[in-house]
Amino acid sequence: MYYSYNMRLNYQHLQNSPSEFSIEDFWVIENEFGVHWHYHPEIEICFIKQGTGHRIIGDSIQRFQSGDLVLVGSNLPHCWITDKSFNQSNTKIEVYVIQFPTNLFQSNVKELKQLYSFLVKAQKGIFFDINKEPQFLKLLEKLRSKNGLQKYTSLLKLLETMQNATSKETLASSTYILEPNNKTEQRITLVCNYIQEHYNQAIQLQDLAEIAAMNTSSFSRFFKKKIGKSPINYLNDVRMSVACANLINTKDKVFNIAFDVGFQSVAHFNKLFLNFTGKTPREYRNSTVR
Repeated sequence: MYYSYNMRLNYQHLQNSPSEFSIEDFWVIENEFGVHWHYHPEIEICFIKQGTGHRIIGDSIQRFQSGDLVLVGSNLPHCWITDKSFNQSNTKIEVYVIQFPTNLFQSNVKELKQLYSFLVKAQKGIFFDINKEPQFLKLLEKLRSKNGLQKYTSLLKLLETMQNATSKETLASSTYILEPNNKTEQRITLVCNYIQEHYNQAIQLQDLAEIAAMNTSSFSRFFKKKIGKSPINYLNDVRMSVACANLINTKDKVFNIAFDVGFQSVAHFNKLFLNFTGKTPREYRNSTVR
């Protein structure tokens, strides 16, 4: 199942049968995406043809919209979560997904050495601005229509274009790392699940530490080491993403939106929002008016 409603980090091995190809590509069309934070050894390309919400790639939390194109590296936790307003509409989210194993392009092939290094960098996740790189649409369409060796060469061309793109953005921070440890994963996912479900409430550091069964100082160090940012900064990023959706999809006043996502101070909300988006709430709303 591509998504669920519980924030649980799931390891997925997308193993093919001997009769199938190494490259898998398919469409996912659903009414909505809930929270399904997962990772797998295969590299993944996700193109959002239609949909809005926020995506979590490692410790990166950002808005997504139609045209969102992301390269997700091996074993990098990720998920896309559609907005409540989108879920309540009659529109379906449409995602084109491409998955392939890490050994598809060997590092010992000299001609592929640079591409292999690029795929290693993708372990932090890479976003591409398809508005500035419209050639991606043709490359995706071409890949979708091919099979066998032609699909392989089409993927090679797509990745080469990604490697040379000027509008790409690394998503997860340089300090982000999630070690494959069941106990670590359980603690992180319990905390992230709680944040996702209760972001609009008054959450204290002590609340999150108790969920992880740790004292506050140990928990803060643990979370920062594994996720790359403090628990409170992570919480605020989730709140900011929801606030962005509310600014775009509603006419609510800024102070109402601030309170709705869990802030008691509009001034504090405005400061964090500016840090998160580079714009004030009013500027952000005006810049995204359809």
